[in-house]
Amino acid sequence: MHLMTVSDLKKHFKMTKAVDGVSFYIDAGQTLGLVGESGCGKTTLARVLMNLEKPTSGNAFMEGESVFSMSRQQISKQMRMIFQNPNAALNPQMKVMDILTEAISVHRKDIPRKSRIDYAGTLLSEVKFPAGSIDKYPHQLSGGEKRRAAIARALVAHPGLIIADEPVSSLDVSIQAQIIDLLINLREEHESAYLFISHDLSMVKYISHRIAVMFLGRMVEIGDRDEVSNNPLHPYTQILLSAALPIGAKAKSHLKNLAESLNWDSPDQPEQNTGCRYYFRCERYRNLTSRDDKSRCREELPELRAIQNGVDHLVACHW
Repeated sequence: MHLMTVSDLKKHFKMTKAVDGVSFYIDAGQTLGLVGESGCGKTTLARVLMNLEKPTSGNAFMEGESVFSMSRQQISKQMRMIFQNPNAALNPQMKVMDILTEAISVHRKDIPRKSRIDYAGTLLSEVKFPAGSIDKYPHQLSGGEKRRAAIARALVAHPGLIIADEPVSSLDVSIQAQIIDLLINLREEHESAYLFISHDLSMVKYISHRIAVMFLGRMVEIGDRDEVSNNPLHPYTQILLSAALPIGAKAKSHLKNLAESLNWDSPDQPEQNTGCRYYFRCERYRNLTSRDDKSRCREELPELRAIQNGVDHLVACHW
């Protein structure tokens, strides 16, 4: 049985379908990397899975039990979230040690009061948080220290699943690498699973066992990391993989070609579109010569389907 199974999950707001029929699974001790551009629904999906937003329909199961029937205490023990903005996630009026001991008092009632500081110190040591900063307030911390404090708090209850929403955004490249390596080490030590959300496909490839690509509320491709990376089938995945910027004289021409392939000058997606979410930006669609084929893209929603029996690789594209 998978650790988490998500089935046809939807979250519709008045003006947008932020999550629109998403299905996937996460196995214990493994990482599913979720990649996609801003506004595609990644954070909304994470908030729905944490029961911070109520789903429109569909379900998500954690070890066979519906997340949406769990109490807040049950969810906190089994799942934790590292939020994208640590400035909003850490109480500005509390010191780091107080933030940790408060979380321990709520989620680890089995730990006596006199032992909470020691346990907090152990967690901070695991995330390599500098000892000289444990009595500082969040605004006194560096970006990397804030992320380490947030990770330590997420580990308080030893959850089976950690949802990491852009956990290294706005950090220097060297600090990003440190945090990613830290997350990998903690995953192995605590045998936790991750839903790792990022814009950066190269980073997702480094940390993940499986990769899911999301566009406008839908999964367009999902599968084994190496399979998706080496054999991308959806045109959007291919664009994301080609977006790595080369160094030197080729950079300018690369950017020009990338902008053309992304088709940014195309009109916005029709609000009532019942077909493929990507067709209005898709070069594959533009090259179709048959009117019926083009109508199929506009009117028929492609479902995720396996490309080959026994291969962990699904794609949502008619072609």
